[in-house]
Amino acid sequence: MMIFDLLHAALLYVAVPVWLVAGVANYRASRIECTGGPKESLLHVAQFAEAGLPLLAALLLEINAGVILLLILCLFLHQWVWRSFPYAEELLRSLRRQRQSSGSRKPRSA
Repeated sequence: MMIFDLLHAALLYVAVPVWLVAGVANYRASRIECTGGPKESLLHVAQFAEAGLPLLAALLLEINAGVILLLILCLFLHQWVWRSFPYAEELLRSLRRQRQSSGSRKPRSA
């Protein structure tokens, strides 16, 4: 029972906060204020549902073969939505161009 409690606490107090902090950092790095809009909002709602369902299942249900199958299916669905959503590829190209252009600039000397 002690291992279960330790894993449960790790999920609740380590994995979820780290996941949330990574998400906030991703928004700041992607300049959401310039790239966001209804298309991106729709993508995030879909991905949130695909990530939230397995997270809740893992936290609230007894882990068995059915729950593990749900986790795996949601992982593949999450990746498929990201790759098949036309706006996602456009956003990714835009971010790569921004990074390349900012990386190629030479810093000004004082």
